[in-house]
Amino acid sequence: MKARRVFSVAAIALSLCLLAGLCGCSGEAEVSPALEFQGIPWNSSPEEVCEALGLDINRQELSTTSDGSQLLTVSGSEFFGEPAVYTYFFFDNYTPEASDYYGLSMVQIFYPEDCDKGAILSALTKEYGPEAQEYTQYSYFTGEEITYTKTEEGSSRWFSQRTMADILTNLSEEDRQTFLDFYVDGLSDEAAEAFAAAEPAAYIQWEEDYYSWVSNSFGGTQSQHEEYGRVAWVNLNGAIVARAKQMFGADE
Repeated sequence: MKARRVFSVAAIALSLCLLAGLCGCSGEAEVSPALEFQGIPWNSSPEEVCEALGLDINRQELSTTSDGSQLLTVSGSEFFGEPAVYTYFFFDNYTPEASDYYGLSMVQIFYPEDCDKGAILSALTKEYGPEAQEYTQYSYFTGEEITYTKTEEGSSRWFSQRTMADILTNLSEEDRQTFLDFYVDGLSDEAAEAFAAAEPAAYIQWEEDYYSWVSNSFGGTQSQHEEYGRVAWVNLNGAIVARAKQMFGADE
């Protein structure tokens, strides 16, 4: 039988302190705790998202993706000061056996090539704080360190102040293990604690040239938006928060 993994509040707090020492930058403004989009809480329903943005959900395209997510497509809206080609809102159901609820887990915004990229980056910085220059996470496969380091202009990351460890502290011991095992089942207790302390509850990625990033990262290019040139892209991901809220009613 697999040994139960126990995560003490003290151990998680210590790991958080160590992480702060590794990744903190004194004198800079703090990064947004939850990296929410337009102040809309992660795990909001499609109706709540549309209400918050002043959209009529009946006029939008709500479809189902190949992996089972619900996708709300919005055309022509302006976000972060520039008109977008498309904005995709992804909603996931992490408890299909118990509920048919789908909550907001990710937002992707595509901008035309001729958008004011500097203005978008400035708006992101104003909203979420300074972009990360370096951030250390841990592989959920091996437990090894994975350090993001900013190396080029036109590509930026933000990692939320809140981490998976913050979410775990609000759960029971049994629920903590159940939740964490979705991500790091098989790692040692020490490696799992390090992972949880470093893994952001949400993150944002900004790419001025989406095609170049996809090609470099995945060995191919995307053609979906080619009529708009080499589109720029913002990706906001809060899946960890949405999963915790659905499974355990956890606070952000």
